[in-house]
Formats: sequence, structure tokens, C-alpha cells
Amino acid sequence: MADDAAESDNAVSPPPSPSAPAATAAPERRSVQAPVLATIIAALIVGVFSFAVVGFNVLRNDISTEIAAVRRDMEAGFARVDERFDRVDERFDRVDERFDQVDDRFARIETVLVDHTDRLARIETVLVNHTDRLARVETVLVDHTDRLARVETVRGAHTHTPAQP
Repeated sequence: MADDAAESDNAVSPPPSPSAPAATAAPERRSVQAPVLATIIAALIVGVFSFAVVGFNVLRNDISTEIAAVRRDMEAGFARVDERFDRVDERFDRVDERFDQVDDRFARIETVLVDHTDRLARIETVLVNHTDRLARVETVLVDHTDRLARVETVRGAHTHTPAQP
């Protein structure tokens, strides 16, 4: 019976021909190649995306570093500008103080000038009064000179001699 089973097996499956192994191997090879190729393509796609993500992150870090450096430089520049503005403000404060001092001095000078103007007005008044008095004295002197001249004319050329003892 074993022979019958062997015969029935032989009857059911014909002996393989030389071209048969190649025909059955091709579908097996194709079935193995498709997942391997899909895996390789998927790995390449994942690799490219990973590379892109890593490159993007490196680029983003470089840009962030550059932005931070520019920000630091700008802040340092603004700090220097602020320092210069502070110095300018200090100088303007000193100029304002000097103007206040000058204003105070002018106020004192104006006070002195007003005082001197009042004094000069009083001096002018006194001088006018004295000028009027001098004019009257001159008039009196002229009058007296005229009188003396008449008296001398009346008495003649009389010379005064001291009295004798």
C-alpha cells in the first residue's frame, strides 16, 4: 500500500520539469522583494524627512542664535545711546542751572540799576536846585558888582588906608 500511496502521489503531481522550479521561484521572489522594496523606500522617505527635520531644527537654532546675538547687539547699542542721552540731559541740566544763575544775576543788576536810577534822579533834582540857586547867586553877585562899581565911581578912586595911632 505504500506503493499505492507513492503511485497516487506520483499520479497526482507530475514530476517537476526543469522549467518548473524557476516558475515557482519567481512568484516567491516577487513576494519577498515587494516588502523589502517597500521597507527600503519607506526607510528612505523616513530618512529624508528625518534629515529635513534635523536640518530644519539646526537651521532654526542657528537663526535663533543669530537673532539672540543681534538682539544683544541692539540692546547694547540702545544702552550706549541711553547713556549718551543721559549725559546730554546732564549737560542740559547744567546749562539750565547756568541760565538760572544768569537770570538771578540780571535780576540783581536790574535791582541795582533801578536803585541807581532813583539816586541819579535825586542827584539831578539837587543839581537843578543848585543850578537855580547858583543862577540866583550869580544874579545877586552881578547886582552887587554893579553896586560896588557905582559906589567906587561915587567915592572916586579912594584907596583905603589903615587908621594911624
